[in-house]
Amino acid sequence: MVHDKFDRGEVLLIKGTFHFRCDHLIAVKQKDVAEEEILLPSFEPLRFKVANLEGDYFVFDPDIVQIGYPLLIYRNAQITWKWFTAERRTSIFRVISEIRPARVVIGGTESDAIPEAVFEKLISKFPTSHELK
Repeated sequence: MVHDKFDRGEVLLIKGTFHFRCDHLIAVKQKDVAEEEILLPSFEPLRFKVANLEGDYFVFDPDIVQIGYPLLIYRNAQITWKWFTAERRTSIFRVISEIRPARVVIGGTESDAIPEAVFEKLISKFPTSHELK
């Protein structure tokens, strides 16, 4: 269980990409849960803070997304899991780190920003689980 892992001081690794510690966990308030949902103690939803909004960009916590460079994503970008993790728990941004960028900016108006459509095309080139077999 996640809380047991945190009690032992261990890091929770999700999809080979996100490294969470207990202090990244955001407490869930009962008002955040829909009336038709029932929270069982062992199945409560967990929410983690992964980035801070700075101006028009979410700046991702380098302790959570451990890639060795700043990651900024435009606040209005339509982010999905596919932006972060390819098949077999391959971190998209860790692969990008192999070219040693100073930072990665996706979307928005920064001069070094990668347009969302270009980034989507890039991640579509990652192999599927079928192709990896």
